[in-house]
Amino acid sequence: MPGMFGFLRILRGVGRLSAAAGLSLIPPFLILPFLILTRAGAAEAFDYARYQAADLDSLAARRPALGLGVDVPAMRSVRLDLTLASPAASCPTKVLKWAMRTSGIAKDTIRGTPISRCIKVKSAKGRLYSMFIQDALADSLAKEVQPGGKLTLYGSLVYFAQRGPGIVVNEFSAQPTTTPQPHSGVDLTGTRKK
Repeated sequence: MPGMFGFLRILRGVGRLSAAAGLSLIPPFLILPFLILTRAGAAEAFDYARYQAADLDSLAARRPALGLGVDVPAMRSVRLDLTLASPAASCPTKVLKWAMRTSGIAKDTIRGTPISRCIKVKSAKGRLYSMFIQDALADSLAKEVQPGGKLTLYGSLVYFAQRGPGIVVNEFSAQPTTTPQPHSGVDLTGTRKK
């Protein structure tokens, strides 16, 4: 019996070598389109079309009824054209994390998506607002957009408060641009518990 198993191992090894040799015979012009499609699929993972155009000044007009605390509505995906006022800096996120859980975002997603910084942006009316930004995006934003620069933010509207809406930046693109360049943000709106 040991001879039989040894023979099978040899056949399995020959099979692997044959498969590798067969792949090496495929012309590169047939493999290249597959590789391009695979990379394009990864870049298209972020659903930009889900984000609806919004006006930050209009969103900021909504405040909690009692003037205290925050209102946590059904989460919305918003696209905002703004001016960067200041780069990412550490900020408190305790209320944000609570509101994210309340809105139905899975605990694993909240734990797996570090958010510890905020940026300041200027609205169309020139008002300054603070927005949370995923840590994975902060360095890319600092490299691509300087304070005073125009950008489009793709964010999840998580809550309303007296100081303005609680929005988490999931993705961004520097302006002017014809197509957004994908970064490493997570589409939080697509991660709700089912």
